[in-house]
Amino acid sequence: MWIPSSRLGQVQLANFATLEKSLGPASIDRSARERQVSVGANLQKGVGVGDAVNALQAKLSAIDLKPGYVTQFTGQARTLQEMQRSFVMAFLFSAIFMYIVLAAQFESYLHPVTIMLSLPLSVPFALFSLWVSHSRLDLFSGLGILLLFGIVKKNSILQIDYTNTLRAQGVERA
Repeated sequence: MWIPSSRLGQVQLANFATLEKSLGPASIDRSARERQVSVGANLQKGVGVGDAVNALQAKLSAIDLKPGYVTQFTGQARTLQEMQRSFVMAFLFSAIFMYIVLAAQFESYLHPVTIMLSLPLSVPFALFSLWVSHSRLDLFSGLGILLLFGIVKKNSILQIDYTNTLRAQGVERA
């Protein structure tokens, strides 16, 4: 087989290459001009995506990858990571906005803090309820915990408001 050359015109392939039968990839996948290898997997029944990602991450950390090689998750694992980051951001923004609204409602900087101090106390009981019911901490249970926060906050607002009403009527603090 003849190959065109910029300096020599036509060159025979046998002058610089030998052919031998061997095994190799059927195709080479690329992403951003770099080679990539994709590994797919299905979950066993009863195993959550987060548990599978943690187990796989532990196995991958034991592998000594050469410089330039990286591992990253796609599909449901990436969606889970993005959802967790978004959930944390939504939680932080909701706490900030909740404080602002409560401070405006009570015209005080202290009462919103006392109301919001009851929220962390509900987290252990929410997690205990998930454990008792053999449920996982996922998007829906996270939304349920946010709903629980709303109920606990409403109860705290009622207690603080009633306490302020009683104090305005002259009832002793004790």
